[in-house]
Amino acid sequence: MASDLTNGFSNYHNPTSSQLELPGSSVSDTLPRSEHHPQDSYVRSPQPSDSVEIGSPSRTNRISGNADLSGAIEVTNDIPFFLSHSFSKRPDNILERMLDCFKTKQHESRVFGLYGRIGVGKTQLALKFMEDNRKLFPYQFWVNSDKKDKIDLSYESIAEQLGLLPMSPNPKQTADIVRKWLGTNPHWLLVFDNVEDLDLVTTFWPRHLPATSYIIVTTRDHSIGSPNSPFTSTAEVKCFPAEKAAEYFWSLVSDIVMDPSQRGLAKEVVLRLDCLPLVINHMASFIRVRNMTLSDFLEEYDRDAGIAVEQKIYSTNIAYKDQHSDGEKLFTIMTPWNLSISEVSARRPEASALLDLLVLLDPDKIQLELISHFQPSASHIPSSQSRPHLPSQAISELVFQSLLDQNKDPNDRSLRVHRMTQAAARRRWTPDSRKLAFDNAVHCICRTYPRQKQGGSMVEQFPRCAMFTAHLRSILHYYQNNGIDLFPSPDFPEILAHCGWYFFERGETVSALEVLSAAESICETLGVTQSQTLGLIYNNLGAVFMLRRGQERKGLRYTKLAIENRRVTIPADNPEIQQLAISYMNYANDIQLVMPFDQEEQNIAAEYYNQALKICEKSPGGTARSQELVLSNMSFAYFRWGNLEMALQYVQRAVGLHTECAPDTSFMLYTMYYYGNIQWALGARDEAFRIHKECLKRRQKLFGDNSHYTTGVSLYKAGSLAFELGQLDYARERLTEAEQTFSEYDDDPGLWPRTLLKIGKVLLQISLRDGNQSLEAEGRMKWSQGLKKAREVLKDESFQGMDDKELDSLVRQVYQ
Repeated sequence: MASDLTNGFSNYHNPTSSQLELPGSSVSDTLPRSEHHPQDSYVRSPQPSDSVEIGSPSRTNRISGNADLSGAIEVTNDIPFFLSHSFSKRPDNILERMLDCFKTKQHESRVFGLYGRIGVGKTQLALKFMEDNRKLFPYQFWVNSDKKDKIDLSYESIAEQLGLLPMSPNPKQTADIVRKWLGTNPHWLLVFDNVEDLDLVTTFWPRHLPATSYIIVTTRDHSIGSPNSPFTSTAEVKCFPAEKAAEYFWSLVSDIVMDPSQRGLAKEVVLRLDCLPLVINHMASFIRVRNMTLSDFLEEYDRDAGIAVEQKIYSTNIAYKDQHSDGEKLFTIMTPWNLSISEVSARRPEASALLDLLVLLDPDKIQLELISHFQPSASHIPSSQSRPHLPSQAISELVFQSLLDQNKDPNDRSLRVHRMTQAAARRRWTPDSRKLAFDNAVHCICRTYPRQKQGGSMVEQFPRCAMFTAHLRSILHYYQNNGIDLFPSPDFPEILAHCGWYFFERGETVSALEVLSAAESICETLGVTQSQTLGLIYNNLGAVFMLRRGQERKGLRYTKLAIENRRVTIPADNPEIQQLAISYMNYANDIQLVMPFDQEEQNIAAEYYNQALKICEKSPGGTARSQELVLSNMSFAYFRWGNLEMALQYVQRAVGLHTECAPDTSFMLYTMYYYGNIQWALGARDEAFRIHKECLKRRQKLFGDNSHYTTGVSLYKAGSLAFELGQLDYARERLTEAEQTFSEYDDDPGLWPRTLLKIGKVLLQISLRDGNQSLEAEGRMKWSQGLKKAREVLKDESFQGMDDKELDSLVRQVYQ
């Protein structure tokens, strides 16, 4: 593993120090420091005039106890690179915690452990501590500790600097000599950087640490934070908080990005980069080299997130130097991740295959259930009936290598992959490993993602859908952008169809359309012309387009395609025949929304409804919910056709099934909405108002707040009816909430101006009641705003919005 390159937290002009006053030392807290640049050597080499025999009495006396160390010789080995001159105080106070640990006299030994992910700044914190306290530690040693042979080389370098190196050294002899020196001499600081094997490293420590000597360890191994570790104290080094990261990033690029208005984008940039210091510094250098604005960078980053791993920036860190043909040594940010990934690939093929799967998923929260269907080799992928198993050893290996984080909460052991791990792993794929990763990802998501049952609602499954949808979309996004030579299984478009319905029921119709269109395209790529999956895709696309004003005919065409597919592909004795009933009902609904709609088409719609109800009541798979859904839609149709008696009959049959259908679905609450409208039309105004308030309450409970468009429709209806009944304050409250909902809803652009016009009327009425001129002004403003927007929607300057019939002309009938 390579070291952490970045500083902890930087500011170009205000470097701070973490200077330490040793117990018993008379050295001042405030020591002068020089200004350095990254290319400078870390400390000066000993000068001839400074030479004193190491281990001589005079030397020992000069640097022990309460001695004044201001003139002490500085002895170092090959410290790899100098601390960035832009380093300043981190927001997590880790340097202060290190000071507290080392200043505590009660500790017999002082060993501090810094642990955390790749690139969070562990190495730079150690370097910062070294720099701030260099006068107190004339002996400063750096040990590259990821492999034993590198530790041996570092100890050989230390022995050489101390003048203790034997003529013909061997690693064991050299280590013994250095350990002995460390155990008998004070005022040294020893850093073991990038420790992979703690048990190995401790064998290089002296048996006794003098009171004024200290060890710092940096590692990705989180186990050093356990009570039984050999550390006096430890600290987990984490990414910066977003606000601090943005502030730091801006300090790095503000002299290049001259436009102050760009500063607001700094947070967006650092969030894309996980607020990781290593990547922030690297991308700041990239922006400076390219002389980019932050807007330009975000645009380029969105085109290729891998930009963050393939650019090369100058560095002096010997642990990361790659020799290039031009003779210059450049740093590529992929290097630290490549080192870990290469080691995993060589040692643990199963862990490598698991990582390949994980980097296709959304990186932030990966449920263990999802990867329980992981198969380590291509020969196992087709086994859709394979039993779930958790690749625990592979997970542990990836966590150890800091390629994966695992939540420590025993109730949520979800995983997280760093985005730079994701990008680096993808860049290393061979065609075979890429195919295996994609097949694995598709296999896992198809085994895990919830399915719509018999064309019904997915509301009960919303929590599980939410768990896995981001992962499904991540796989889809990769396929859409890099899908050459990748062939998903037929299960993949089916799962996308279910996901599309999840989005549809949540009111996220843009996302629904994206996912469903992708599913249709994949079926076309796979050569599928007729299937149950296509029937599902077409049905759900029809529903989406019927909600989009002006695209109703397209929706009707998709619904007809769904019927054609389902008639052919679903046997009559299969419970999934209920999907055909749903398509019949949908077609009957949709045909009424395509103008002109005459008596002949009304008869066609009635026939489709009857076919749907017959399947629900007589065929396998029929349920109370499927019957309720068809009865509800039939009641609304007869309401539209002016047959209130039949409408009431069907809606009461539907509502009578609600106890059996519980808990609520979005479909059941449409039934309640229709029930209220029918009662109002029949003159039962108080009962209608009660029903609509109940419908609103149940929609708010179902969707959690007022943001769903159907909740907005209920807010408008309850407010409008309250206005008619003279309950002006209640009307104002509900309509204000409805306006907030519709101000950001675009699928039916008439909903917002209708609400503005209605609330304008309500405010004017209240202003008359209360003699409130400010409310009168607000009411006139809302009315004017609504009128202007309504005329834009209708493209009709004659629109006046004076009555409910005219207001309702702004929206489709289902929302009236």
